[in-house]
Amino acid sequence: MRLIHGVVSHPPHFVPLDHAWVELPGDIVFDGVVQTFFTRSSYYSVMAAVALDAYSAAATRRLVDTHGRPGPWNAKWVPTARQLEAYAAAVRTRQGVRIAAPLSLNVGRNR
Repeated sequence: MRLIHGVVSHPPHFVPLDHAWVELPGDIVFDGVVQTFFTRSSYYSVMAAVALDAYSAAATRRLVDTHGRPGPWNAKWVPTARQLEAYAAAVRTRQGVRIAAPLSLNVGRNR
């Protein structure tokens, strides 16, 4: 199980925003905002999700205790024009392609 901090966008406006979700064993994703389970591939496709950071349960507990909040714990997503372009490119590249890993190379990540 991993906590993911990243960026998503969805209809009708497709404005990228900070978001968090949980990746569970068996390629299952849980989104606490909508209280729904997804397959990993459908979540990344439907939500145009790009993972920036991934944390184990132990790391999540430690960071919440240290910072007193559920994150994010860094400032990788500002967003700058370059990050918006990298996000759009990552989402475009991934459309119609099975996702092997989050595409966050140009946006930053903690892995």
